[in-house]
Formats: sequence, structure tokens, C-alpha cells
Amino acid sequence: MKKYKPDKFFINIPFDDNRNYISDAWEYDEGKDPKEDEDDDPHSDNYKGDGLSRYDEYRGFFTQEGYIRTNPNHKDVFVYDPDKLGIGYFSLTNLHIILNPIPNDDRRVTEYDTTAHIYNQFYITLRKAPYHSLWIYNPEGVQVYICGRTNTALGAGEAPICDIDDQLSKERYYGEKGLSYILAHELGHAVSLFEHYSPWSGREEYYAMGGYPPNLIIGGQYVNFCIMNPDPFYTILTPEGEPQNVNLVPLNYCPSCLNIIKLKK
Repeated sequence: MKKYKPDKFFINIPFDDNRNYISDAWEYDEGKDPKEDEDDDPHSDNYKGDGLSRYDEYRGFFTQEGYIRTNPNHKDVFVYDPDKLGIGYFSLTNLHIILNPIPNDDRRVTEYDTTAHIYNQFYITLRKAPYHSLWIYNPEGVQVYICGRTNTALGAGEAPICDIDDQLSKERYYGEKGLSYILAHELGHAVSLFEHYSPWSGREEYYAMGGYPPNLIIGGQYVNFCIMNPDPFYTILTPEGEPQNVNLVPLNYCPSCLNIIKLKK
């Protein structure tokens, strides 16, 4: 209680004795800097935080399912999914996925000014794309239909949008399992994961990963067969230089993926 006038006193409600804009009763208050953004669960040797300050997570968020508060020690990602595609195997990142924030023109989950706020974080948007509406041209100039495309990643300064051709995904990769793979792959791009190896980009990516890509088959065994492989039907080379055709949908992220997830600048 603080003195305001000779005969009057006042008290902050909610009680905030350490004056960090966060109620002392909140279980994660801990008296820390309200601008702190040091989430480290899941752990990464490279990047902490999720673009949401401790104050943001105390203040909370509105989603289409209602109001929530989040844990400032666990990395949160918001995904807007109006077409109900789901997130597939993206849950294997162990990020805290919050579905369907209130949509807005800027695609942001935070957009306000306060001394305890540091960054207006975006949400990721999933969009169902019409059949055969997504394509790229290979080095030979041939148009190739693709199952998904993502424009950018969180922390890059604009809102990530993942376009998903769900029909082609199911046709090409064993039904619903294939769609779960494509969703995880494109959402992976939205949190800064990249393809480990593409036959169109040359062999230099072997060495960028510190050796052979983690989806190689060695001695007939799959080694870290990863969701971020660009296409599980591509022919790849073993360390002995012999081609192996991969025809199974990968169901996990490899350790190198989980260690480079990045959610903010």
C-alpha cells in the first residue's frame, strides 16, 4: 500500500509489488523483466524465445475457442486453420501449438504498444489450395506440380502462409498420412526449417549439414529419415554412391531440425 495524499493510500490491482506490470500472483511472475523472451522448451542450442514477451504471455490471447494465457518458458506458435486441414506431424516439434487465433488483416497475434511489449508476433495461416494449382519449374524448364508452398518464416518480417494442395498430397503420399507429412513439411518452413537435400541444388547441401543428409539409407537402414526431405520419392545416393529409391513417407523430424527452429528475429 502506498501513500497518495496525507490521508489517502492506494494499492495496485492486481498486486504488483515488484512493478513489472505482471501480477505477483501469476505463477510465472518470478519478478523477472516483463520484456524477457527466453522460452527454451523445446530446447535449442541456437535460438531461445518465441516472439512473445513475458508480459504478452501474462496478458493472454483471444482465440476462436476463448481466452488463454501461455507459459513463458514454453515456445508457442499460433496457427490459423480456417479450412480445418490440421497440423499433421508438426506436433512432433513439441512446440505448443495454439489453433485459430482471432483473424485480422495483419495476421498478428499481438499488436499494441506498451512499455512491456517487444514485438508484434504473427500467426501462421494454413490455406487449402485447389487441385494442381501449385507448381514450380525444374532446371529443365518443366512444370512440376507440388503439394505445398510457404512464403516465409516467423521472424522474417511478414506473416507466413502455407498453401496446401490436400488432394494431391493424399494421391502422392498414401492418403491421410501423406497429408500429415505435407502439413508438417510446410509448417516446418514457417518456423525456419529448410530442406536438407534437393537433387536440384547440387551436392553442396551434403556438407552444409556436416556430412551426408540425415535422410540417407545406409546398409538398408533408414537413418533419421526426416520430414524436411524435399520429396520422399526422390532417388538419393548412399555414401558408396549407389542410388536408392525412397518410397516411404517420413514420420519424424531429425535432431538437426529440432535444434534450428526459429520463431523470432
